[in-house]
Amino acid sequence: MQAYSLLVEVYEAEGLPKEIFVFQVDAYPGAGDGTDSDSSGFVKVASVVDLEEFPVRTADMVNEIPYYRLSKVALSFRDLTTLFETKQLIYNDINDLVRSKRVQDTVPVQEDINFDGSKTSTDIPWDSGTVLK
Repeated sequence: MQAYSLLVEVYEAEGLPKEIFVFQVDAYPGAGDGTDSDSSGFVKVASVVDLEEFPVRTADMVNEIPYYRLSKVALSFRDLTTLFETKQLIYNDINDLVRSKRVQDTVPVQEDINFDGSKTSTDIPWDSGTVLK
């Protein structure tokens, strides 16, 4: 049976870490991290939240956490059509990540709201940056 390989690696990233590919421990054998020594599998291109929550994998943290990030993903396919479709999906996800990071960088870090007892819940602009006082 013939197999086709796809390697996507980030060499340089502006405003983002290079490690944007999320892997899951115990996903399935030989699933995209470039080694056959464990059963970690490629899950997705990281979101902005994933970049904060999932650490970059180091040699001393093997199987310590369920998810981690790497700068490259190696995948194998049985046919070229699936390889090209997957490549396009990965590129689209990377583009979405870059756009999301730009949007996140323009959102205010916090918004101060003073409560004096006169506001109702519909008067409060709840979002991730709201700080209650």
